[in-house]
Amino acid sequence: MFWSEDADSKQEYQVSRDIVDVSFTINCKTLPLEHAYALHEALLRALPWLAEEARAGIHLIHGADSGNGWQRPDNPEHDLLHLSRRARMTLRLPNERVEATLQQLTGYELDI
Repeated sequence: MFWSEDADSKQEYQVSRDIVDVSFTINCKTLPLEHAYALHEALLRALPWLAEEARAGIHLIHGADSGNGWQRPDNPEHDLLHLSRRARMTLRLPNERVEATLQQLTGYELDI
């Protein structure tokens, strides 16, 4: 069976103009491998409205990949994810939440 689509049925994706990704530099050398829940909880303490905002999202913080001889650790209970200075924390936010979020999180310390 072959995949086929009608040329007329293709709709071009439209990027929403009311949602943006906001990227924060972080001052952190390591994180637990499984940091998603802890990051979520720390952000909810700083931004309680985040739990109810359907248009908001939290991106994972990524460390080094398996390049240049470095391999991602396998044991999430004991190993850490080592971050470079280029690592970022990124939140997807509605435009109307950006300014308040920047004011709240700039200089704020998250306990992860």
